[in-house]
Amino acid sequence: MSPEKSWASVRTKLLKYPEFRDAYDEQGPEFERVRSIIEARLRHNMSQADLAQKIKTCQPSIARLENPEYQGGSLSMLRRIAEATDSRLVIRLEPKERERRGSRRKFERALKKVADAEPEEQDRL
Repeated sequence: MSPEKSWASVRTKLLKYPEFRDAYDEQGPEFERVRSIIEARLRHNMSQADLAQKIKTCQPSIARLENPEYQGGSLSMLRRIAEATDSRLVIRLEPKERERRGSRRKFERALKKVADAEPEEQDRL
């Protein structure tokens, strides 16, 4: 089982608990930042050190940005990362109600689809 599928199955189980789901939702932007940076870096087969060198910073700076608990990071740093990884930086503010209603429903439907699938099908979802 790949690490990604393993995390998906663990996350699906944990999201059934309201306390975990609320905490996970609160961390959404941090997880999105982390996921985006790592995916962009890996698309170009770059290590943290490679990316750091390309944007003229140090590897620990990239490691901090890839840590969801890190609350720092500047817009200019994200722009430099986007440029270095041939990516487009997108930032938006959305009303909380729309996010809660739309994203939550979509997210819950996806989780239900996985939960209702047969075990051998879950790995493919």
